[in-house]
Amino acid sequence: MSIADARHRKFHDATSSSEDIWREYRPRANDENIIKDLKEGYGLASFNMNEFWATESFMAINALVFHNLVHYLNRTILNKHTPKEHLKTLRPKWFIIPAQLGRSGGTKTLRLSVRNSNLKSRLLEFIAQISQIPHTLNCIAVETQEETISQGK
Repeated sequence: MSIADARHRKFHDATSSSEDIWREYRPRANDENIIKDLKEGYGLASFNMNEFWATESFMAINALVFHNLVHYLNRTILNKHTPKEHLKTLRPKWFIIPAQLGRSGGTKTLRLSVRNSNLKSRLLEFIAQISQIPHTLNCIAVETQEETISQGK
């Protein structure tokens, strides 16, 4: 008997209570919403690089890295005190803003093409908050430079 058959038999027989079935399927309740957000917000529904493994690897990186990054920004900076928005809403609202990267007195300057002063001040506030995020990796797979130095390697 396969695992799928056992699971089906376990939760679809007459002895299973509705509460047992709810407990089993509750952890997967948001999966459909995440898949929908990835397809609509990140354009994964129609993405193709003409080679299976290239497409597969890009989609995995996109789904893992960018979904988590946008989710983090949505929770901590963009919508800290308001209901969270899907990427489909966030992208035209905050991420697709015309701008030009230039130099002013030898310093890189981002020139935003936004006329609304309220929107411009919120964007600048978001950029300032994003720049304050610590740029450290929470990873134990590789040693950091400090660990290497402290171990005398």
